[in-house]
Amino acid sequence: MRITTRLFNFYYNNYKKLLIIPILFLIFNLSVIFYTWINIGSPVYLDSSIKGGAVFTFKYNGTIDISALEQSIQTSLNSNDVSVVLIRSALSNDILGYEIHVDETITEEDVRLSVEQYLNVQLDNSMISFTRQSSNLGSSFLSQSLTLIAIGFLFVTIVSYLSLKKNIIPSLTTLISTILDVIGIIAFLDLFQIRFSVGTIGALLMIIGYSADSDILLATNILKSEPEKLKENTKNAMITIFTMNFTALSTYLIMLLLSNVEIIKHIATILLLGIFYDALDSWLGARGVIQRMYAEKKK
Repeated sequence: MRITTRLFNFYYNNYKKLLIIPILFLIFNLSVIFYTWINIGSPVYLDSSIKGGAVFTFKYNGTIDISALEQSIQTSLNSNDVSVVLIRSALSNDILGYEIHVDETITEEDVRLSVEQYLNVQLDNSMISFTRQSSNLGSSFLSQSLTLIAIGFLFVTIVSYLSLKKNIIPSLTTLISTILDVIGIIAFLDLFQIRFSVGTIGALLMIIGYSADSDILLATNILKSEPEKLKENTKNAMITIFTMNFTALSTYLIMLLLSNVEIIKHIATILLLGIFYDALDSWLGARGVIQRMYAEKKK
């Protein structure tokens, strides 16, 4: 018997036991989010594009130790809310400059002096730019974004409910599985202190649609199966979804590894995380609940 067949048989016959894996992940993810909330007063590390702030951009084609620059500026400005982003050419991969994100109360001159002190150079006015976004605007944008995500979850519930012939339990498991995907992604961002930005919101909306699609396909294959064909249909659904995942995984890896644009790399990271959590929550979580319901219904 091939090892893949053995693995599938183990997975198929132990779906109730395997439910413990997504449950443990959920406990860990919620713990990370709660810990972050306690420490910074927010469940996520918000980017200046959302919470408001200032961005100081300067042209410099030399290599800089970003961590050391961040620490130097934090010390100089007496602020922990500092992040530095490398800017590269999208075509040649050459370093074009750096972006420094700071609190909106920080002035351009303060940031400039800190950078000049660290680099030991004099920055010309033509080499720099400074933009500021108010916290009110950022707060408004965040509120609208959360509304969009909530609407996304609502439509996921409606579509799954109608697609599954108004069967409430599979519809709820689809919704819960999608929510768990988002929780997992947020916990990962918190764990590595990756900032929640405009790109994050767009990527999360994509993941919501992707996750719902695979969950509905899974539920349809299980619920429409005759008892003697349940195992075969589950295996076929797994092959189909894994093919989808592999295709998406390849695309997102190319985005992550070959792109020089930070926001594209950020979106690719979110999408890769989404594939991982979708597989975890769908196949070990939602699938187990649906199969249990199916088995009990057929008794």
